Formats: sequence, C-alpha cells, structure tokens
Amino acid sequence: DINNIDETVVIPEIKTTAKDKKDGGKDLLAGEKQTIVDKVSYTNLIIGRKYKVSGKLMNKETGKPVLDNGKEVTAEKEFTAETSNGFVNLEFTFNASALAGKTVVVFEDVYQDKIKVGTHTEITDEEQSIYIPKIGTKLTGKETDEKEFHAFDKIELKDVMKYENLIKGKVYYAKGEKIGR
Repeated sequence: DINNIDETVVIPEIKTTAKDKKDGGKDLLAGEKQTIVDKVSYTNLIIGRKYKVSGKLMNKETGKPVLDNGKEVTAEKEFTAETSNGFVNLEFTFNASALAGKTVVVFEDVYQDKIKVGTHTEITDEEQSIYIPKIGTKLTGKETDEKEFHAFDKIELKDVMKYENLIKGKVYYAKGEKIGR
C-alpha cells in the first residue's frame, strides 16, 4: 500500500545555515556573550512525529568542539513535525573572546526516538561556518616608529592595523579615535 506509513521508509535530509544573531552576518565579534543562530532545514520528516535536533560548535582549524568554560557549546530543541519539509532554529550563546582569528562550524544531528535520522557535519561547509575576525594595531610615531615622545613636542602618529579571518569580498570599515588631549 503506497499510502501506508508503516510500509514506507523515509530518508530525512538536513542542511544548516549559521548566522550571527545580531546582524545576520557570517562574521561574529570575539566578545563575551555572542549568539549564533543556526537554521536547520529538513526534508522527509514524518508529519506528527516528535524529533530532537541537537548541535555543537566545532573549531574548523582543529576539528575539535569549541569549549566555553571547559564545556562543549551545544544546543538542542524538540519539535513535532507539522510538515515533512521545514526548519527549526537553534541558538548557541557562548563566550567567543578566545576565538579571535578562528572559524566556527556548526554540526547538527536530528533524532527520532533516540535514533539519529539526519546529520550535517561538514567542517568545510561555508553555510555552517562563522568567521571570528582578529584585529590588532600598533601605534607609533609617523616617521620614526618610536613609542616615546617629549610632552611638549607636536607629534604625528600612525596606527598600523593587522587583521585575520575577515570574509573575502565583504567591505569593512576601520575607525580610530583620539582619546586624551
């Protein structure tokens, strides 16, 4: 019977798209409380069945899980499939301060009755990736690269910025600010 669900085998498939919750971009500030939203799109789930989607953040460079205070950064959500094709959003909130210059990749699995029915764990997938830039500057005299000056001299300074892990083709802006007199 082609319409009998008990005689039918379905093979679910999932795809994910990770983005910064603040601006929907593919890059994230290396700050204390950052959130990645991962849209987990699924096909071929059985309508009315309960599922659980679980994910974790991986360090692209090492292939190991991202740790926050010694614990893996994970998220999960249970849902009942209202349609066979749809999506679920997972949010990962974590301290990204130590990840400047790194790329984070979101891995996802879908379970039905504790049985894994779908997975998306491609370390090189751009849609699953979030870039965390690293930026540093070096302030010196404009002509001399010196760091010390006489307090009464008029001086000109230069600030050289180095960066890592920016997204190729994206436009970034650097802004400096004079603090003090």
